Amino acid sequence: MEIRFIVNPISGNANNTRYAGHLIDLIGKRGMNVTTSIHVLQRRGEASEYAAEEARRIAEAGRTDEVLLVSVGGDGTINEIASAIAGSGVSVGIIARGSGNGLARSLHLPHKAEEQVDYLLNGRKTQIDHGRIGDRKFFCTAGFGFESDIAFLFDKTGGKHRGKEAYLKHIASEILNYKGVMAKVELDGEVVEGRFLTFCFANANQYGNNAFIAPEASLQDGLLSVTMIRPFPFALAGIEGAALMGGYIDKLPNVETRLVKEARILEAEDDRFHCDGEPVRMSVPTDVSIESGALSVWVKKDFAETSCRVIDPQEFTDKVSDISAAVQERLKQSGEKVQKLPQELRTNLRQLARRYFSK
Repeated sequence: MEIRFIVNPISGNANNTRYAGHLIDLIGKRGMNVTTSIHVLQRRGEASEYAAEEARRIAEAGRTDEVLLVSVGGDGTINEIASAIAGSGVSVGIIARGSGNGLARSLHLPHKAEEQVDYLLNGRKTQIDHGRIGDRKFFCTAGFGFESDIAFLFDKTGGKHRGKEAYLKHIASEILNYKGVMAKVELDGEVVEGRFLTFCFANANQYGNNAFIAPEASLQDGLLSVTMIRPFPFALAGIEGAALMGGYIDKLPNVETRLVKEARILEAEDDRFHCDGEPVRMSVPTDVSIESGALSVWVKKDFAETSCRVIDPQEFTDKVSDISAAVQERLKQSGEKVQKLPQELRTNLRQLARRYFSK
């Protein structure tokens, strides 16, 4: 077996080159017949070029079952590599070192070094779908709205190390003023239109950091999961956040979800989109589609897709309905602000924050 690490040195907020070297040392101590190498990326776009050339050589040599290309970085790095090798028969492994790590989390991949070595040496390949928006592929999510706004702000951090804290800072600064995007989109022949805070096409069930934007999405069902979030009173932002992190965003009254084979974005007043968290400018109309089983990805031996929901969906829906009704009534009566939300909601949000930041 041969493992070739492709390292993005600025993903997340740690020294990823050193980390890849540490993994190689651990692999060496296992005493197995494994060859390893490291390629450190120097610029955006290099991952695609390098991976495409490596995949070509591997396929021509008939070694697609012997050589594993491993992304050491975040979802943007994985996107570059996977976009280049999809359909080649060469498998991509994932060492999650980014800010969100959506695909790695959706695949239930480990985050600790010793466990990652076990995964690399004892895993197996499987086929997953990928989406396509315009001429770009995506493996987790793509779309427009609030997350695109954040992606463009986040990209301004440039060559600095970037992590979860930077995302949270931008979200906190933008959430109060963001108004959404007027758009018209055709979903399997049916047109939906209006103002959307988020219009997300999902292959995986989350953005990253266990923020489940598409709880019913599957990487292997040949369908796109579409999540449309319409504007809501800011006083209910806590409920929206809790639903996102808990895997119940699709149960909220201002959220609509669909499973579709294809879509066409007919109109969008903002040309800022994102593709696996990376900012892109896109003209419309443009098509969105799914390509079934197109990517060979390395997973743990016991990998199986599981639900992200931790309680019964109806229980969550009932709880949200009760809290929403209480909040709306208080706002109607006295215009209470966010800090005066019901104590039950504040308690739930504190519990959510502890759960989130402990991961």
